[in-house]
Amino acid sequence: MCVTVRNSSQYKEPLQTLLPDSRCGFGSRESRPEKICAFRNRIQCFDDNGRQRAIDRRSCLCRVQEKYLSRKNPGSKHTWYYIRNLGGDSAGARAGDENPEQKHQALLKQIVARKQLLKSAEKWERPGSVAGCLLAAIRDEGIESTKLDQVLAPFWATLWALAARGHWLRHERQPVRSLGPNEDDFRSRIILPEPLHVDEFELSFTAVGYPELGVSIHLGSSRRLSFVITRYPDVAEFRAMLDGWPMKRSWNGRHFVATPSKEKGVTQVTLRLRQNDVSIDFTEKEWAALRELFQKAGAFPEIERWLEELRLEYGEQG
Repeated sequence: MCVTVRNSSQYKEPLQTLLPDSRCGFGSRESRPEKICAFRNRIQCFDDNGRQRAIDRRSCLCRVQEKYLSRKNPGSKHTWYYIRNLGGDSAGARAGDENPEQKHQALLKQIVARKQLLKSAEKWERPGSVAGCLLAAIRDEGIESTKLDQVLAPFWATLWALAARGHWLRHERQPVRSLGPNEDDFRSRIILPEPLHVDEFELSFTAVGYPELGVSIHLGSSRRLSFVITRYPDVAEFRAMLDGWPMKRSWNGRHFVATPSKEKGVTQVTLRLRQNDVSIDFTEKEWAALRELFQKAGAFPEIERWLEELRLEYGEQG
């Protein structure tokens, strides 16, 4: 099924994705090139920074390999196209050589080499035009729709989030989400946990901005300061900053800036909220308490499920 979504009243026609509804399973039984092209466009505007990008590209490479191996005809007219788009010079075979088996082996060798570039999620290298290869493999290799469903089924969540990220970049930071109430949305039935505490800090959740999940952080009676993070991209970046930032250099994100400094041998972090243009100083112990609060929140299945649904609407953030 092709999902039609309306993101804003300013759009005369509904925006469409080629991916299946993330809650429903498989997609259309027909492979429609125009829908696949729309998906390729979403992939191509997916930005290239961050750990998750390597994981997603590795998943796409696996899909290219599986669809190529599932093709109807033993010989593929796109073999050299795949090889060129995945790094270059045919992996030791010459473009003029028409031996199908040699071309086949050259492509498999090239895919393995490209996967190696993505083996480290921290220090990965660009593998080539994976999106172009994925498009050609889906569109032109003559794979039966049932087989295509089986090949892609374990990776719909990754592919859906990838397309949603491209949609977010192209359409004024809008998520893939229907307007109006949705009776089937499980988020409307979630009971949020009580506020969490570590030292003086308090973390609580609010559904006031439903379907967004609001995160409220109160910094204690001594500071009498609190702030609320209201949208998923901000929440995702804040979590990524707490989880993955080594505090050796500044974090310079879209929504937050965190700068470490030392005074008399004591480390502190200055956090700036870009939207509010407010700066807050934390000791190293206080920063660790903030991190512990979010780790505690991650232990609640209902919170993680809500955030995962938002990830499928916004794509990868953080």
